[in-house]
Amino acid sequence: HVAVSSPPLGAFQASPPGRCASPGGQRTPSAADAAARKASWRPCGAAVAATGAHVLASALLRALHGARRRRRRRRPPRQRLLAALTATDGWDEEVVEAEPGMLSQRAPLLIEGEIILTEKTFRVNSPATGNLVGLAPQASFAQLEQAVDAADRASGRWAGLRHSQRAAKLAACAAKLRENLEPLATLQTNESGRPIHETRIELMVAAANFEAAGRLLNIEVEEELSSDGAKRVVLRRTPVGVVAVIAPWNAPIVLGWKPTSSALACGNTVVLKPAPQTPLTTL
Repeated sequence: HVAVSSPPLGAFQASPPGRCASPGGQRTPSAADAAARKASWRPCGAAVAATGAHVLASALLRALHGARRRRRRRRPPRQRLLAALTATDGWDEEVVEAEPGMLSQRAPLLIEGEIILTEKTFRVNSPATGNLVGLAPQASFAQLEQAVDAADRASGRWAGLRHSQRAAKLAACAAKLRENLEPLATLQTNESGRPIHETRIELMVAAANFEAAGRLLNIEVEEELSSDGAKRVVLRRTPVGVVAVIAPWNAPIVLGWKPTSSALACGNTVVLKPAPQTPLTTL
């Protein structure tokens, strides 16, 4: 949902095209200014390109003028999930064949409890020093499908656990994060360039998120909203199945693990894709 606030039409002064003055004295850019800005604009991922200001403005104008929207057939859930996880993030040009002599610096994939070293990797360098922090795995499409299939197979068993069992596993995740807080904070500082005190706080918040997600399980699965004797209105909460979580680069632990822990608490299974700029701490 987008909330748009605009001044009345009379507030704008008449001006030549490309030089429309606003009430604050600012002027909209000319065509040359817009072209220069567009030429220098570099998206960091498909999502950014899809939500650029010019795209949003065009969509709003079409809606305001009553333009007919094209109807798009909604893809099945699995196709939508795979499409989201395989959307280009601008990092493909950095992918190289895995370097055999750097095994200790390679981060693996984790699929169905199995550690997998990929054939291709990409380098993760510290933005502060430029030094190599580690090699991140480049998953193939087949490995992505393997992860989704594994999550799908596990979803029934996970959703079938008692609430107390799921809460206990989430609490164990929180304990594991706290146990490894210092090395994880150091790793995140190295790959993101953020101060160490910030990354320590982020990891502590992430651990608290796992515990908070466990407390969600105190909510009743089924709730009667109304009943008049002849009929009942019941709210029933059920898992949706496999959930895709795509973590951003700037706070990968909190913003990656918070939706993951909430989805797990609700009985879903998760395929987690880290940001290519800061993948190592998440992995």
